[in-house]
Amino acid sequence: MTLPRDHLAVFARTPVAGACKTRLIPHLGPYGAAAVACQLGRHTLAEADAWRAAAATDGAVTLWLAGEPADLPTTWKTTVTLAAQPAGDLGQRLEAAIQTEFDRGAQRVVVIGTDCPGVDRHRLADAFRALDQTDVVLGPALDGGYTLIGLRHPHPELFRQMPWSTEHLLHATHSRLRQLNLTWTELATLGDIDTPDDLPRFARLAEPVTHGGLANPHLVSLLIPSRSDARLLAQTLAAVRAAATGPVELIVLAAADEHGLNETAAEFDAAVYVDDRPRAVRLNAGAALAHGAALLFLHADARVPTGFDAAIRETLTDRSISLGAFSLAIDGTQPALATIARGANWRSSVCKLPYGDQGLFCRASDFWRVGGFPPWPLLDDVALVRKLTRRGRLALQRDQITVSARRWQRLGPVRTTLLNQAILAAWFLGVPPETLARWYRR
Repeated sequence: MTLPRDHLAVFARTPVAGACKTRLIPHLGPYGAAAVACQLGRHTLAEADAWRAAAATDGAVTLWLAGEPADLPTTWKTTVTLAAQPAGDLGQRLEAAIQTEFDRGAQRVVVIGTDCPGVDRHRLADAFRALDQTDVVLGPALDGGYTLIGLRHPHPELFRQMPWSTEHLLHATHSRLRQLNLTWTELATLGDIDTPDDLPRFARLAEPVTHGGLANPHLVSLLIPSRSDARLLAQTLAAVRAAATGPVELIVLAAADEHGLNETAAEFDAAVYVDDRPRAVRLNAGAALAHGAALLFLHADARVPTGFDAAIRETLTDRSISLGAFSLAIDGTQPALATIARGANWRSSVCKLPYGDQGLFCRASDFWRVGGFPPWPLLDDVALVRKLTRRGRLALQRDQITVSARRWQRLGPVRTTLLNQAILAAWFLGVPPETLARWYRR
């Protein structure tokens, strides 16, 4: 039996909510941040499997794991060998793992993490080929570190007393390589996903599997923020199930663990995630948790038209369209409500500015390309609309979404409309959303 000469070591942490991707939590919440980590790991391991399949008997993959194996997501359970990361700082862990790979018979070892969606089977093949010519191969990162390092022999000095997790790591590695008289090759520079500014890179994973991503091309994922009304939510979920003509995924993003919420969600096969962060953060989390190539952001008091999901799929086949919305109807008998709905539809058609209560929908990949919702307490939907419509066209559907009249009944239709327009105007004039939210609550 021929032993594999090329060993790939994948360093990863189990994606447990609250314990990973902590710099993303203010933007995505703990569940959303963990979902991003989960998808990144799934992508990396799939690409590692693909590289090994192409390398045939010459490739071996080990997942060096920090965390409990019992917490591994199902999508990570590939045919790779599993090993616990050694103790110590990152340098000590890398040194020990690389030495172990060489002790197992490796002639070339490449180490990667799971934070960079650009590390794919082709980059791995390039890295191992580079080691035919040089002692070391590096994959530089935009933040001044590296996403990949490969060696033909153990060189523990490369991992001792280094400025880990700083912008100086790559420069320090260059200096150490020169001190050791080692030759090296550098691949193209790539970026990790560590902070909210990095989220547009997640669009690569949110593409349908037919385009090299991980999303289900036929699935529409509905993201429904909920706050203290399980009865109203039950009506919405029932209406969605009755109106759908194809596969849909229901994700309820609750602000609190309200009475009857889990039972209601279970009745309609909906997933529930509870987080007391602002609605925008919860919706970002839902987008990270979603499996569909299309996302629909739906208010908990809305009733969708029959065949809404088919309309979304058909609309988004046009790649020039970056955002869609439905026409608005308000469930009430007051003449003023019909006038408000007509005004909203005029605004959407002429000004290209639909609001969140109209059922905004888009491709998951486009959502991440613009960085998702800003984590604001108010006007997050307007900000998303403006970002997406700068990328492409808005498609306004003739079919109507019907929403409850309760928000207009609280202050009256006229006062509510004037308040909404005043807040929007103030925002365009530069008043911060946090200030506007305080005004709105008063």
